Amino acid sequence: MKQNDHFSEERIKQSLEQLPRVKDKRPKEEIYQNIVQRSRTSKQKPGKKWVMPAFSAVAALVLLLVLIPNMMTLNNQSGSSTDNSSSSEENAEMNIQEGSEADSDAPPASDSGSDSSPDNGAGREERAAESNEQPQQQTEIEEEPAVNTGETNLSYDQYTNALTENQLDDSETAATIAVPDPEAKLVVPVTFTASTGSKATLMDEKSENWNPVQVGLAAPSFEGADWINGGNNSLLEADFSEAATPYSSAQSEMIVKSLDEMLRYTEENQVLLTDDGEAGVDLGAYGIVQNYRQKENNRGYYIYTSETNDQFLVSQQAAGMTNSRENGELFTLKETLEQMKSVPDNSPVGPSIPKEASIESAGGENTTAEVVFSEESSFGENTNLRWMIESILFTAADFGYEQVMFEGLSPENAGGYNIGQPVDIPQAPNLVE
Repeated sequence: MKQNDHFSEERIKQSLEQLPRVKDKRPKEEIYQNIVQRSRTSKQKPGKKWVMPAFSAVAALVLLLVLIPNMMTLNNQSGSSTDNSSSSEENAEMNIQEGSEADSDAPPASDSGSDSSPDNGAGREERAAESNEQPQQQTEIEEEPAVNTGETNLSYDQYTNALTENQLDDSETAATIAVPDPEAKLVVPVTFTASTGSKATLMDEKSENWNPVQVGLAAPSFEGADWINGGNNSLLEADFSEAATPYSSAQSEMIVKSLDEMLRYTEENQVLLTDDGEAGVDLGAYGIVQNYRQKENNRGYYIYTSETNDQFLVSQQAAGMTNSRENGELFTLKETLEQMKSVPDNSPVGPSIPKEASIESAGGENTTAEVVFSEESSFGENTNLRWMIESILFTAADFGYEQVMFEGLSPENAGGYNIGQPVDIPQAPNLVE
């Protein structure tokens, strides 16, 4: 054993001598400094940090205290919901089993039907999904308003036509009174005709005896006032001796709007207000008013639908809508017609021109205005656009025109008007017979 050990040592020694020599070119001082530095580094052990682990442990405990009660509550709820879901699943399985039994009892289908059984199952699922969607679609349809503001299906089937010149005989008299809606948000001009009597007499008679409730409107704002014909040399007179005065600000505003709408369709542009024969009536915020002159503004016209579904033409001013820009500049005729395609949210009126009716131009230098619709205009399924035509006619009248020439409309949509030639402005809107 010793010889072998010696032999082994000799071989190891020889092997080591055969290895290539390794030389360290560094100086002794550098080697010594490296050894000293490593020995010092190995002795300096980093201190244990207990602050962060302790803080984390405390935070974890607090979090557990907060979450454990909630987790217990959720477990209880999940348990109950699991029970409910399990019962519902059992019911569903029973229904499936019953359905499968019913299918097994049913007569066998044809060969072609048996080949496409997966497709039939998918079809049943699609039909079931469609049946679930149908009640929601029906509910959405029922919630839509009767009048669609600004779309091609815009229509007014119970529109009250205007009074044209051809409808009025030489012996007949026409008069217009103004009545508010039940919510007192706007004023509706209503026109009547009579074979005898003066305009003031007809206004007085209808103000006292006609019942506006039958068409979904309210009593006149100045109920009790007497209308007196002033003759050739004096003004139309409204005597408020039997009316309740003074008026509140809201009542005064409705009276002023009513006077504007009534004077708009008479031969006079002002009225004398008296109280027991004395000139001057207290109109609240307007003060004591003697002679009231009509406000001549460029106005558009819209459609009001009453509670009885009767539909009337009302002016932009009577509906409380603006007819000018923010700087006070009035809209042009074309701009006003564009405004009549839509109304603000919660407005008491509806648009009088379909949104898809594209107006290329509107206006004119003489007494005849030209309103041109483009070929791309769409009027939906409406066969009678009399409400649109009359709203444009009265709008043009407020801009000083006496006739309107329409282009781009078909005769079947004209509502009885001959649009092949200039159309005269009607006498007054909303003829009630």
